[in-house]
Amino acid sequence: NDSITWDSASYLDKPWNHVAFFDNYENDPFLNFADGATYADKLPRIRMAAAYLFTINRVPMLFSGNEFLLHYGAYAPIGTYEKMPGFLFTSAVTGNATYQDNLAYMKALIQMRKNNPALRSEERMTSASWIRQGSTLFGFIRRQADSPSIVVMFNNSPNPVGSFDTTMPAGVTGSNNYNFIKKSGSTYGAADPTVSWPSSNVMRISSMQPWEVKIIKINP
Repeated sequence: NDSITWDSASYLDKPWNHVAFFDNYENDPFLNFADGATYADKLPRIRMAAAYLFTINRVPMLFSGNEFLLHYGAYAPIGTYEKMPGFLFTSAVTGNATYQDNLAYMKALIQMRKNNPALRSEERMTSASWIRQGSTLFGFIRRQADSPSIVVMFNNSPNPVGSFDTTMPAGVTGSNNYNFIKKSGSTYGAADPTVSWPSSNVMRISSMQPWEVKIIKINP
């Protein structure tokens, strides 16, 4: 709702030129504030936040601290490797599968943003862009002329979601189900079998897991 208000009311001259970032810097890394007792609990939420940053019509910014699940910042003792940026390049990180998987996820988001003009388009995020609005289940579409349109759907909830349909804006049709952040082996990006098209302007999602995001390139 805030994004609709700011864009529709033209409070920002060119919102797509403004930076969006995780709210807190190194002394209190964003991950510290995510709900959950462990990194495993927090990780889906930090990935959801990152997916939002890289798909909304702003310039995304990631800080180098616990956004990569690194421990330096508020919790690490002064003088330890975990407190220093060089920790990124130590074997404690390069040999840690969880860190490396999260880095691969972030790289996939960066590459997705670079390669898709719709995600960098100078299109205001009006109510027509927010194709689904809800307290926990919501999503929007990003468009750019002569480029594939991209639908982003969020399940901001600890509960799974069953099947639902979403109608595209007038004039938008789809058939593809490529999900930029679906994991395939050790990489991200694959066809998503939970996404189908019962008609050319209606996208069906058969299920979403807790805290899941889907970023779907809906047409060629």
